[in-house]
Amino acid sequence: GTVTGVQTCALPIWLRGLLKDTGYFKDQPLSLSLTTTGAAEFYLNGRLIKTLGKVGSDQQSMRPSMVIRKEIVPIKLDGATNILAIRYRPALFQRKVFVDMLENTVLDVELGSTERLINEKEEESNFVRIPIFFCGVFLVLTVFHFVLFFYYRKNRTNL
Repeated sequence: GTVTGVQTCALPIWLRGLLKDTGYFKDQPLSLSLTTTGAAEFYLNGRLIKTLGKVGSDQQSMRPSMVIRKEIVPIKLDGATNILAIRYRPALFQRKVFVDMLENTVLDVELGSTERLINEKEEESNFVRIPIFFCGVFLVLTVFHFVLFFYYRKNRTNL
């Protein structure tokens, strides 16, 4: 699920969820997809499985993760019932524009098959690569234009 709209928080938040093995993912490797703009520690059955940023004792010692792309963490469920615990401290931003850019998502955790989560992450990467490619082409043509302009200053046709 997604936690949104956290405004202020003095202490780390503990979130716990019960994961029951119903046989739906039988014989499939499972993973967690994690995204946060704060700092978080993820525990499965009492064992630390992933740390994003540093959850400090106070806001000054906290170091946010700022993971905008999804982190994929493979997990193995030990039995029929497993406990996922998250120790989370949200990052407090001074600029609301930056938070709006991240769609106010401060913590996003998704459980699913490893193959599906990796495919979703690759699709998101491809979604970003195409505009970056065209921006790069535009930048190269701009630099080429200015090189021609400075090399042939007297010929104004390069403007």
